[in-house]
Amino acid sequence: MLIVNKINIFSQTKSKRSFVGTLWKDKKGYHFQYSFDYTRQKTAIPLGPEFDLWKEKFTSKKMFASLLDRIPSNRNPAYIDYCQQWGIDPNEKDPLVLLSSIGRRGPSTFIFEKAIEINYLPQLVKEFRIKLGLTQSEFELLFRLSHATLIRLEQGKSTNETILTYIQMVEETPSALLWLLKTRGQYLHDNTVAKIRKFLDASHKFEV
Repeated sequence: MLIVNKINIFSQTKSKRSFVGTLWKDKKGYHFQYSFDYTRQKTAIPLGPEFDLWKEKFTSKKMFASLLDRIPSNRNPAYIDYCQQWGIDPNEKDPLVLLSSIGRRGPSTFIFEKAIEINYLPQLVKEFRIKLGLTQSEFELLFRLSHATLIRLEQGKSTNETILTYIQMVEETPSALLWLLKTRGQYLHDNTVAKIRKFLDASHKFEV
């Protein structure tokens, strides 16, 4: 069963792709918020008639009418084929699921993509550091993080998506950790480098 909680909307022309904004649902209804950069573009066009560019955020108890119009009618003879192509049930009713699949591309330049949520919590940074057998100072040197940044991450006080994605990528991609060791290992004690190599070897994820 496909679950979609949030959609990122883009505008794509022959030579350019721009982030338009985000569509999501919560207990209060459906929400859309424009990207600040998009509304400042001279070529920006409204997402729909109810989405004036001068207003930043929009809320509706029901899915916005102009967005529902993007979804092919289930009376269309090819509707079941569309659903099969996307691996969704022809009886699917969730407009977010439908918009990010069979309604992903329409006659306009707008493209609807399921937002990829970052599930790597700040607290996992400490767990990864401990797995590597590194002190905070050693981890900071390896990842080029300030002490204040690492402390905030480990205490769950920072949700910096860029840093979390970076650390998650290194943890989940052994070749990335090995590359980081090769490029930053010279700043670490030989015993520290040995700890990291031991972790890579023990995990059986990568030849070192």
